[in-house]
Amino acid sequence: PTRRSSDLMVTLTVDRNGRVMADSKPVSFPSLLTLLTNRYSVNTNLPVYISGTRDATHGSVMYVLDFVKRAGIQRVAIAVKAAPDRS
Repeated sequence: PTRRSSDLMVTLTVDRNGRVMADSKPVSFPSLLTLLTNRYSVNTNLPVYISGTRDATHGSVMYVLDFVKRAGIQRVAIAVKAAPDRS
């Protein structure tokens, strides 16, 4: 059976209010943990990419990272956007 691309990777985006989008769909934190746990059970090599919008806080991105780790996922990449140059 062919795998859907959604089984191959999860992309999470955190906004400045700490809200999370999983593969471009809004998701609550309880649902996020369920989604990650379920996807990991299908693919234990599942990579997760976490990115924050330009104004997301470091703390909110780390909070999401904690959920990813709690689901057992080891392959995590965090995309970091540089802050705009204020000079």
